[in-house]
Amino acid sequence: MKTLPPTSRSVVLALLALTLFPLLRWYFGVGFIGSDDSLYWENAGKWLTHFPYVADNHWGLRHTLVIPIALARLALGDVQVALMLPTLIYAEAFLLVLAVWLWRVGGGVAGVALLLVVVDPLLVVWGSTADIDIVEVFFIFAAFALFAGAPSARPGWWRLLACGGLMGLAYISRETAAFAVAAFGVLFLAGFGMKRQYYFVIALGFAVPVLAELAFLWVKTGDPLYRLSIAYHHDSTINRWAMDNGVTVLIHPAIDPVVMLLTNHYFGLLAWLGIPLTVWLLRHGKLSAPMRRTAICLAVLGSVWTIIAAGFWGLLPLVPRYYLLPSLCASVLAGMALWQLQQQGRRRLARGLGAAIMLVGLGALSLENRNFMFGERALVTLAAANPGVIHTDDQTLRRADLLLHWAGLDGRVVDTPPKPGELDLYNRPRIEGDFRPGPGWVVVTQIAPAPTWIQRILGAILPVGRIPPSIWEKLGPRHPGVTLYRVG
Repeated sequence: MKTLPPTSRSVVLALLALTLFPLLRWYFGVGFIGSDDSLYWENAGKWLTHFPYVADNHWGLRHTLVIPIALARLALGDVQVALMLPTLIYAEAFLLVLAVWLWRVGGGVAGVALLLVVVDPLLVVWGSTADIDIVEVFFIFAAFALFAGAPSARPGWWRLLACGGLMGLAYISRETAAFAVAAFGVLFLAGFGMKRQYYFVIALGFAVPVLAELAFLWVKTGDPLYRLSIAYHHDSTINRWAMDNGVTVLIHPAIDPVVMLLTNHYFGLLAWLGIPLTVWLLRHGKLSAPMRRTAICLAVLGSVWTIIAAGFWGLLPLVPRYYLLPSLCASVLAGMALWQLQQQGRRRLARGLGAAIMLVGLGALSLENRNFMFGERALVTLAAANPGVIHTDDQTLRRADLLLHWAGLDGRVVDTPPKPGELDLYNRPRIEGDFRPGPGWVVVTQIAPAPTWIQRILGAILPVGRIPPSIWEKLGPRHPGVTLYRVG
C-alpha cells in the first residue's frame, strides 16, 4: 500500500484535528453552567440598553467577550446560542492561528501538534462554554505567532505593532495576560530574536488598546485606574487552599501547583511526558531556526506563566483553568518533539507516546462533569410539561433563571414555600442538609442522569462494592437527580 509523503500526512492530520475538535466539544462540552457565563450575558445586555456601558464588576470589563455577546444578542435575539457563539468562534480562531503558525515554521509538525492540542481537556471544556480563558489564549497566541515569525534583521513595524496590539487586547480581556507580558520581558532581557529596540515597537502597540480603554473608563468614571481597582478588589475572600470540588489535591502552598499539574486529570500526561519531551526537543532536536525560535517562545511563555500564576496565591485560587495557556504550550511542544522523534527514525516511540497522551486526554474528558446544570435543565423540562407554578429552592431558581427565560417560561418557577396541592422540585445538590418531604407529599416524577459508560463497563466486570463510593461517584454523572412532589 502506497504511503503518503510527509507533507500530505501532515495536512491529513491537521484536517483531522480541526474536524475532531468540534466533535469533542459537542460530546464532552459543558455548555451553559450558570456561573460567570450568566454574568457575561447580563453585562452584554446592559451594553444594549445603556450604551456606552461601564460595568461595576470585573466580568463586565472583559470587553473582548462581553461586546461580542452583545452583538450576537443584537443579531440573534435572546437565545442561548448568542451567549455561546463568541467563545466557539474564538476557540476555532485559536486553532487556525496555531495551524498557520506551525505550518509556516515547520510544515509537517503542524498536524502532530494540533492533534495533541485538540484533545487537551482544558481546551475542550472551556472552549465549550462562554469563558474568558479562550479569548485570552487566542490573543496571546496570535501575538506570539507574529513575534516568532518576524525576521531578525528587519522584523517590520506593522508586524510588531500588531503583535503589541494583540497583547493589549489580551490584557483588557483579563489582567492575567500580564503574565505573558512578563514572558516578553524575559525575551527582551535575553535580547532574543531581534534587537532590543524593536521590543519598544511592541510596547507601543500594546499601549494603544490599553490606553484607549483607560481613557474611556477615565472619562466615564473619573478614575484612570478604574480597571485595576475593580480587578484587585472584586473578591476579598479568595482562598488558594480551598478545595475545588476535590479536583485539586492540596498539600502545601509551595508545592501545590506542581502536585496539581502532576495529578489533576485536566493535565493528563502533559506534566509527566510533555515537560521531558520539551527538554529533549530543546537539547537534542534538529530544529530549523524558525522552529527553534517558536519552541523557545512557547517554552518561555509557558514557564513564566506557570511560575507567576503559582506565586500569586493571594489573587488566584488554585484551579486548573488558570493554567490553560501553559497546558497548550506543553501540548504544542510535545507535538513538536514527537515530530522530531519521527524525523529521526524513532517512529514507534513517537507514535506510542503520542497515542498515550491522546488516550489519557480522552479518558480525562470522560471524567469531566457535564451535568453542572442537570437539575436546572430538568426543572425547565418539567415547567414546560406541567401547567401552573413549580416551587424550588432559591439556588436552583437563580441558576435556572436564564434557561427559563430562553424557554419562554418566565414566572413559572418560584422559590417561595409551596402550599397544599402545589408542585415542589427537590434538587439535592442545591439544598444543604437533609431533606424530608412533608406528610402527604406525593412523588410526581423523578429524573436522574444515566450512568456513564465507564460505570456501565466496570459495573459489568467488578462485583458490587469493589469500587469505593467516592471513586464510583467521580466516575459517574455527578448528579443524583431531581424529584418533583405534589404537596399534600
